[in-house]
Amino acid sequence: MATQDISRHLYQPEKHYSGARSQKGRVILDSDFNEGEILDDESQRLVVVDVVGRHGSPNLGYSIGNVTKVPYDFTIGSGTYYLGGMRHEIGSSPGTTAPQTFRKQSNWLQSNRPGVTLPSQPVGPRNDLVYLVGWEQPVSATEDGELLEAALSGLDTSDRMRRMDRVLVATGTAGTCAAAFEGFVGPFIALNHSYDWASGELKSGARLTVSFEAVPTPDDLCSPAGNGYRGHENQAIRIQLFAPNMYLWSYDNAAPLFRVRASVTGSEVTVEFMTAPWQQEQFPLKGQVLEILPWGAQIANGERVADHRIDANIGGGVLARVTTSYNPRTKTLKASIEDAALLTNMLTWLGPIPEADRFLYLRVWNPGGPKPEGVDTYGTVFVPNDPAVALPGTGIKVAFNQVGIVGDYWIVAARPNTPEEVVPWALKSTGAAPSGPRRFYCPLAIVRWTLAGEVLQVAAESCRRTFRPLTRLSGCCSVTVGDGATSHGDYTSIQQAILALPPNEPGKVCVLPGVYEERVHVVGRRNIVVEGCGPRTILRSPPGDTLSKAIFTLERCDDIQRGASPSRPSVSSGSGSSAGWWPAARRRCPRRGSRSRTSSSRPRATPRRIGRRSTTWRSRTTSPRSRSARSARSVRSISRSSAAS
Repeated sequence: MATQDISRHLYQPEKHYSGARSQKGRVILDSDFNEGEILDDESQRLVVVDVVGRHGSPNLGYSIGNVTKVPYDFTIGSGTYYLGGMRHEIGSSPGTTAPQTFRKQSNWLQSNRPGVTLPSQPVGPRNDLVYLVGWEQPVSATEDGELLEAALSGLDTSDRMRRMDRVLVATGTAGTCAAAFEGFVGPFIALNHSYDWASGELKSGARLTVSFEAVPTPDDLCSPAGNGYRGHENQAIRIQLFAPNMYLWSYDNAAPLFRVRASVTGSEVTVEFMTAPWQQEQFPLKGQVLEILPWGAQIANGERVADHRIDANIGGGVLARVTTSYNPRTKTLKASIEDAALLTNMLTWLGPIPEADRFLYLRVWNPGGPKPEGVDTYGTVFVPNDPAVALPGTGIKVAFNQVGIVGDYWIVAARPNTPEEVVPWALKSTGAAPSGPRRFYCPLAIVRWTLAGEVLQVAAESCRRTFRPLTRLSGCCSVTVGDGATSHGDYTSIQQAILALPPNEPGKVCVLPGVYEERVHVVGRRNIVVEGCGPRTILRSPPGDTLSKAIFTLERCDDIQRGASPSRPSVSSGSGSSAGWWPAARRRCPRRGSRSRTSSSRPRATPRRIGRRSTTWRSRTTSPRSRSARSARSVRSISRSSAAS
């Protein structure tokens, strides 16, 4: 994950802080500004989640289409998409194409790099889940040189936050959007991680606990060693997972990032620094671990952002261990490579780039101690709930309660004047959740591969959710009803929606697609329109209700209408009476003192078809004159409803 040169990270939503305010005569710290900004950003994000929901789009943004088998590819529609309250966009930045394709995404430059795992080509019927991942990462002046202020002689100041996303594919999934996505997040949940179905955030279940090494016997009894943190500087120590059970750590939040060139010889790499360390403390030394990163995205001015590690399938590069320390005169060092083939592929991808513009990114880590016997790793492997492992030279020990998600990181704020305290305090007690990264996931489409004879055919079914901007809402629905699975409205019950309408005022109840198992009783109401979505709205008797009763009962009401729809109803069988969609064209109930019930078991009402989709029950006792007048009013009502639609 991208890093910032900060003094600490302290975002704690459980404290319900809403902002940060400065006081007179006080020093202003980076943490004051950053934590205040985080609170503001999070407040705005939560508002968007409340309004939009977990994910959705006002246009065709991120729609999936034009799927091809060889190569496995598809288009990604231009527009916007909201995920977890964050707005993602395709097509507005200079240099981007709209629509993009799976293999050529603006935020995944090296998707076609040798060694990158892409979906296998189908050989038979199969369902694939196309999903979106969103996150934010800092961009430093090393990545975007335009951020540097020339008046400061090359020193950088603040970073910028960039919203990133990537469209990925999981093959061999279930055949529906809901089941496929549940299957995708299932392995994370099985490892005691969690997925927030309200916001779309995948949250790691790993917790880090900090303790301190035992005080050694001092060599100088006049200067005994103290307990706790033994460093001489105020530090933000970053601990990051490079595998679910392996970590590396670094001082200064691992913030220093360098542009480098690399050449591979066998299992050794020679690294030449294009941006040199600006102080001796940043010189990479023998035994330290290097993280060499490729490009992740190209920004509008032509600069490239590093492909930082977000999870096992997103970002990351190759690790190397320094064998010859950094030489400030030649600006070079030598290191042994963990995966020489991977680094070679990264360099091969840069081949078409002009030589002057070819470079990689590099970050320096500490390995954490000697490698366990028989384990070939460049980091420290841990066993959950085992005794804490020391960070050499710090006096600090760390322990994990379980495996995490690749990319999880913690920032431990340690201070020499309070050596037995670290921030956040939860590190010493219950264990702290990762400081980041925050990852958001949602489904976009199901790609169906089916056989028609011996020919493999493909179709994409959208999993996207859409919404209309406020200025484009028709405003004709007083309340909406959704079944909570297929659709989502103001209510999940038609009865509740009708009761919610203001008394003695006209209103319209829009019943969204779904299955509704209930009986509705309307009493003493007038001028109400109930409208469904044709065959996609199904109303039937409650389960286990074998009584032959009406689906709708109207009592002492007038002008109860159905809305216009171009589709016939979808009749669904069930116990008792059932109907695909009720709605009479118009129903006038008897006045006070009498009662009329529509029922499949009573011969008093005769059903007949009105228009293309409604079933109307007419009372046999109605006079011809009143029937004629009511029919005329019904035609006018239907016309008005159709125009409003």
